[in-house]
Amino acid sequence: MAGNSLSNQGNVTGDILMAGNTCNVSGNVDGDIRVAGNVLTIDANVKKNASLAGNSITIGSGGSVEGSVSAAASSIIINGKIGRDLRGGAGSIAINGEIGRDVEIESGSVTFGPNAKVGGNLTYTAESKIQIPEGVVAGEVVFKKAKQPVKPPKADDIKKGIGPFSIAGKLFGLVSYFVVGALAVYLFKKPFTTASDTISQKPWASLGIGFVGIVVIPVALILVMITVIGIPLAMIVWALYFIALYIARLPVALWLGNKILKSDERTIIQMLLGLLILGLLALIPYAGGWISFVVTLFGLGSIMIWLNKNIGKQKEPVEFEPGNDLE
Repeated sequence: MAGNSLSNQGNVTGDILMAGNTCNVSGNVDGDIRVAGNVLTIDANVKKNASLAGNSITIGSGGSVEGSVSAAASSIIINGKIGRDLRGGAGSIAINGEIGRDVEIESGSVTFGPNAKVGGNLTYTAESKIQIPEGVVAGEVVFKKAKQPVKPPKADDIKKGIGPFSIAGKLFGLVSYFVVGALAVYLFKKPFTTASDTISQKPWASLGIGFVGIVVIPVALILVMITVIGIPLAMIVWALYFIALYIARLPVALWLGNKILKSDERTIIQMLLGLLILGLLALIPYAGGWISFVVTLFGLGSIMIWLNKNIGKQKEPVEFEPGNDLE
């Protein structure tokens, strides 16, 4: 689901993927939830895990997540129950509910209410140690000194990021990317669907190879350019590298659109839906940049895996037609 103000009232037997300005999960969910937006509220029971990103995240006193919660926001408030682990980062985190296992957080301000309970270990990164009431944490407490102050985004920065001109520019870029994505699926359907399958089948390999690619390739190209004679080749590879970074979101968008529409048939509609959701996620203050970076890693990694598998595979020239499934 994507929109300005979203809420689920009834029970959901599967997963929920929601992106909007205001998102409220008020009906029970049997699967996982992935929610991104400005103000997020969970007031129902979630049977599995929750991945949350936004400006303000609240798990109400009537809300619970039986699995683990991963969250990134300006403000996180936990009044309900988390069955397993809590991991995340925020400008401020207030815990006044029960967490079944470990807590690993990074925040400029951490507070515990009278109903707070941590069943496992607490690992927190902050500017200084905090006072933890006796009996709140059942396991060990580990403090890590923050390398730089952990602060929420300033109000002026948030307003600037969601101002009309900023949004108009981002929407123009998103529409342009829609055109690129549609043409990519039409002209090169097989490579992008194969890369999308790689994200589903080998997610950690895609993420790891993407990270290696984004770090190692620029260093290697700089070393080649130092030889002077390798400058022409390096410039060509630089161009291909930036093209790969630009289109890296496309396999992720196709994977995401396919997950939502739950269809085996890959279509342009799936690609566009995925791009819309990724575009909305990128607008989120504080977390949007990190989400876009991780998406790029997954996409770049899946493209590199496809290239490694298919380079040199075609020994005979193949007549090209739009929509051909290129191996």
